[in-house]
Amino acid sequence: GWKVRECDTMCVYSLGSTPLQTVEGHKGVCLATMVELLSAVLPGALAESKGMGIGHTIGAWRIDAFQEVQAFKRLMDHWIRSVRKSSTAVIPGEPERTRTCTRLEVGIPLFMPVLGRLHLLSQEMGIPLTGQMGNECSSQR
Repeated sequence: GWKVRECDTMCVYSLGSTPLQTVEGHKGVCLATMVELLSAVLPGALAESKGMGIGHTIGAWRIDAFQEVQAFKRLMDHWIRSVRKSSTAVIPGEPERTRTCTRLEVGIPLFMPVLGRLHLLSQEMGIPLTGQMGNECSSQR
């Protein structure tokens, strides 16, 4: 995501970046304006409106309307590698993908009260509780 900050000229910078990594000038202002219009004005989420100040926008584009799909994928892979090398920015969806891979590999951690309740339900219903039952999340939430 992006957020606007005040500086000598209107500028925008990516969340998690430092003020030195700004996108300034007319392009930065246009990008900030587009994000604000699509995610706040269009859904009626401006703080001054009857909305609650929370707005979202989801969009989809046909890549092949712009360029060859394979060329786009190569450029996107290059962009992702560049971002990973040069900043601490997080690629959208990457934390969720990492968490999904971890959960598939080691399972979903459960707190002891949840695990205890599952054991009770298992006994009450006569359904064996199977799987690896570790003690990884023994602390209370």
